[in-house]
Amino acid sequence: AYAFALQHGGFTRYPYDTKEGYASGDRDIAASVRTSRQFLQDGHQAQHSHFRVRGGNRLGWDLGHSSFDPGTFGGNRAQIWSGHVTANYLESKTALLEGGYGLASFQDPSPRTGFSFELNLELFPRKPWTGGVRYEGSYLHSHPFHDLSAHLGMAWKWFGASLGYRAFFTPIFNEHGPEAALNIWF
Repeated sequence: AYAFALQHGGFTRYPYDTKEGYASGDRDIAASVRTSRQFLQDGHQAQHSHFRVRGGNRLGWDLGHSSFDPGTFGGNRAQIWSGHVTANYLESKTALLEGGYGLASFQDPSPRTGFSFELNLELFPRKPWTGGVRYEGSYLHSHPFHDLSAHLGMAWKWFGASLGYRAFFTPIFNEHGPEAALNIWF
């Protein structure tokens, strides 16, 4: 509600609802799916997926899931689930900044659930190039958890691919490594 009441920092309904818009434009509501594989230290891997919905009214939501190989955090297969209600705070032809507030759960194997927030900056400097930085901070059972990622990529119509780096920090373990992702916008 606070984001909706603010004066908009850019074009009110760009980059999705005009023909010149990002990922072929021409829509009031945009959704994206991102799936990636991350290569961690000691040969471990993580799989990440993210589903995001944005509306012309500057509000949206997202769901995220990360799954780490057994042994990454010392035992079973660790998983992280998160969901946020998001608001678009800045939008222009070349950038989109949004923030969100919600819940996250870290399961290894018993769940630790708590409040979470995110900041997401997407850049579209010039077709077909894309970029972005995302931070998610969670406070789970009196412990802070941090997920930070950055990527550069290319998009063609509704499809995109990117390469980047992702870091996950917990009070006990830190994991980081390169990440390769595929994106679909619809």
